[in-house]
Amino acid sequence: MALPSTDAGTAISTRASRRCTGTEVLPGRALPIIGRGMIRPAMMALLAAALAACSAPDPKISARDGWARETGASKVTAAYVTIENRGGADRLTGVRSGIGRAELHESTMEDGVMRMRPIDPEEGLVVPSNGKLVLGTGGAHVMITGLKRPLVAGDRFSLTLEFARARPERAMIAIQPAVAAPPQ
Repeated sequence: MALPSTDAGTAISTRASRRCTGTEVLPGRALPIIGRGMIRPAMMALLAAALAACSAPDPKISARDGWARETGASKVTAAYVTIENRGGADRLTGVRSGIGRAELHESTMEDGVMRMRPIDPEEGLVVPSNGKLVLGTGGAHVMITGLKRPLVAGDRFSLTLEFARARPERAMIAIQPAVAAPPQ
């Protein structure tokens, strides 16, 4: 494109001016432009997001009183533990163990028959704010199948408890004699 010719001493402006309408269009792209009218809504959205993040305190999870019964030749056991939370509500969504395949299960009485079902990880189990979740006999518990070795009274193993918000928490499980009542 040829530049217009000028007489000597005449200046040509090379600056272009235009108003932005909210989106600048470049070849193959559209870039949003924050104009004067957009700064306040953008700041309000940022403030709302920051306040929402601060509204629920982080969960502070700990696990205690973990136990399971010795297994003998069985390749299956249930483990029980108390989970304490000194912060915002959370959900127990899963469990892992190096001694076998671990899952969250729940036992319920239906028509006089005790039934057990796995708990959906998406649903999980609520660990209330400043409260506790007890995984115990006759209710929610950890089911471990495919044990790699027999569990003997006096031994211990660990479980890793997984949560929706909190970091994974390690729970130590003490093996009790098969005829033992739950520890008090």
